[in-house]
Amino acid sequence: MAIAFDASVGLQLATGPLTFAHTCTGSNRILFVGLTTITAGDVVTGVTYAGVAMTRVNIASQGLNCVYLYCLVAPASWANNVVATVGVADVVYGRAASYTGASQVSSTPDNTAADAVSGATTLSVTLTPSRDNCWTVAIFRNDIDNNSTAGTGTTFRSIDGLNSTIMGDSNGKIHPAAATSLTENWAGSGIGICCMASFGPFTASLALTAGGYTSTGSALSFANTKGILTAAGSYALSGVSLSFPVPRIINLSASRGTAQTFSAAQNVAQTFVASH
Repeated sequence: MAIAFDASVGLQLATGPLTFAHTCTGSNRILFVGLTTITAGDVVTGVTYAGVAMTRVNIASQGLNCVYLYCLVAPASWANNVVATVGVADVVYGRAASYTGASQVSSTPDNTAADAVSGATTLSVTLTPSRDNCWTVAIFRNDIDNNSTAGTGTTFRSIDGLNSTIMGDSNGKIHPAAATSLTENWAGSGIGICCMASFGPFTASLALTAGGYTSTGSALSFANTKGILTAAGSYALSGVSLSFPVPRIINLSASRGTAQTFSAAQNVAQTFVASH
């Protein structure tokens, strides 16, 4: 399933806590929230969406400007509030962007990067995704407050009224997985800050890992998603029970990344698919 942009929105010039609504739609969703503050040091104490805590991906600062990137896998659908809590009375800018077709594992995003410059007119941040067909997303901040433009391979999604806090992404997959950049340009020499992340597409696969599984005294062992059933019995894998009436040799490597169905001819009583 390919990643696709869903929606982006934001709020500006609010003193914390910052609250604004964002609507997530579609399946296999992921939500990113970018924040900027104009106070030295880490002052954001937490971000939630629909009351669920988001995970901080990265933070970067330059002078009195600080940028934060947060993420939530499988956010609630439809309209809900983003709430950012700060520890001081500070001006907070918030941007949100959601996507569909994204990996649903807890390790998403798969890589991050951050950078800051001063006395510059451009900022480009680079990372290398750890898997194929990832997208990249970033929150940008500059202190010039006007005339920001997207660099090569960068699409702006949400921009505040001062044109200084911007959510952007790659607007497409990184294939093959290789070093890739997101870039903001602005008019006039100033400070630029960015937090960036990559996230992979949703895939359906069997939740089998190297290791041993036991049931009724019999052992089922997998190494690199291959295994030999040494005895008949019932085995529980990721909370789903499989019943093997007789010993079987099962090779699952060819089906990795796809839904796998065991047919009745294989004497397996149940189909199981795990998503990530």
